[in-house]
Amino acid sequence: MCVYVAVALVGCNSNIQDKVLLSIENDFKELSSSKYKISKLRVKSSIKELANTDRDSLVADYLTRKYYKNNNQYLWISKEGIAPSSVLLIDSLEALVSIGFSPRKFISKEVKKDIEKIQTLSIEEGESISKILARIEYRLTKALFRYAIGERFGYVTPSYILNRLDTAETKNGVRRYQRLYDIHTETVDTNFVHQLVSSVANDSLQQFLHRLKSERPLYRNFQSLLKNTSERSSKMKVLVNMERSRWRQNDFPELHKKYVLVNVPSFYLRAVDEDSVLSMRVACGALSTKTPLLNSAIERMDVNPQWVMPLSIVKKQVISQLGNRYYFDSHRYFIRSATTGKEIDVAQVTPEMLLSGAYKVVQRGGKGNALGRIVFRFPNNFSVYLHDTSSREAFSRFDRGVSHGCIRVEKPLELAIFLLQDKEETLIDKLRYSTTVDIQMQPTGNGKDNSATKVDRKRLINSKSLKPSIPLFIIYYTLYPDENGMMQDYPDVYGYDKAIASYLLNYID
Repeated sequence: MCVYVAVALVGCNSNIQDKVLLSIENDFKELSSSKYKISKLRVKSSIKELANTDRDSLVADYLTRKYYKNNNQYLWISKEGIAPSSVLLIDSLEALVSIGFSPRKFISKEVKKDIEKIQTLSIEEGESISKILARIEYRLTKALFRYAIGERFGYVTPSYILNRLDTAETKNGVRRYQRLYDIHTETVDTNFVHQLVSSVANDSLQQFLHRLKSERPLYRNFQSLLKNTSERSSKMKVLVNMERSRWRQNDFPELHKKYVLVNVPSFYLRAVDEDSVLSMRVACGALSTKTPLLNSAIERMDVNPQWVMPLSIVKKQVISQLGNRYYFDSHRYFIRSATTGKEIDVAQVTPEMLLSGAYKVVQRGGKGNALGRIVFRFPNNFSVYLHDTSSREAFSRFDRGVSHGCIRVEKPLELAIFLLQDKEETLIDKLRYSTTVDIQMQPTGNGKDNSATKVDRKRLINSKSLKPSIPLFIIYYTLYPDENGMMQDYPDVYGYDKAIASYLLNYID
């Protein structure tokens, strides 16, 4: 038989936090054992003990400890009993099996067991009702925070996980990391915690939890895929990509009619303009020089750009060639002051000058330039861009992780034309001409104009702004739908799946 306890609080203070359970029933006055007596001081001290001994390290766990250490009001226990919304929360936790998570990881089993102890007076020797109530209060809040934060912001924080994978340097004993994820992504804040807590206090938890779910079609695709996936490793791959679709980023492709998307594991670029789609192979950053993940917008296209060589390449390839003028001339390299922009005689340059960063090794634009004939510029914190390349052989490879972080595109001229808003034929002609003519050609030496060897400067175009700019998404999904909506499977080229999965295991049996 289910029995609801009738025990008075010990103590005289009556603030909100101290109104702990239960209504008094005359039928149980004879239950005089101390284990059936509720002490507000013991409840409070037990909750503090739980907070002090909790070593779990998720963001939700930290916030739970902070909540009770700051003496905030109880959410689940009061003089009326255990809040009815606890049933709603437990039901939501047990429904997590539908997305591959274990309710056990949200302590729902332990909470249900403690509630049953209260309801049936099954309190063992050595236990007290005060401690059980403290556990119910603390664990329900911990479970709520884990669930609500995970559903709203993701169970993994991408900036924390991905930006601590690759070490950039260790200086003075301090380890620095390469920034690999640079997408503005919402994270839990005090305002969200306040709203969540208020929803429990105001009996509006059901409506609040309903609003947490991701509305992205991609998320629903992964939910459907998960239902039909049983093999453990395949299931984990779905869960990892499903987690990515929970992250509330500042922008998404589906919000735009026209955009460019590069999914790094696929080594493909997709340019979309409503129903028109242009796809092409790309080459991305190598494992040691990964292409960063970011959202931006392509603002302009530069034609026949100069290439400013990264210092890492200067160290490997150029330092040893100082003094070799043939090497510089054959590659069309020159050295420029980073402050004045003036060209410096190669013979006057020392290794120390190049290593200081005050002088740059630059390759002249045109045929044979490492950036090819077109570079697509977009704001970012890494000096990376989309560009053509003189090394076309990379596109015939399966693993096209070969660059220093930039993205090489297979069909730069086609992409340039696709991105134009006004596809005016004269402009397109200039783009075609500028990307095929040898801009180093000069008139013949006999003083006569020779049209076969002279560049038509009027047909050259140096740069073209894109107004409006074109949204760009550089993403990382190892499962992602193609232009026909069919889910495609890609290898985990940078090991990000493995890193995310290691954290998701906190929620999976």
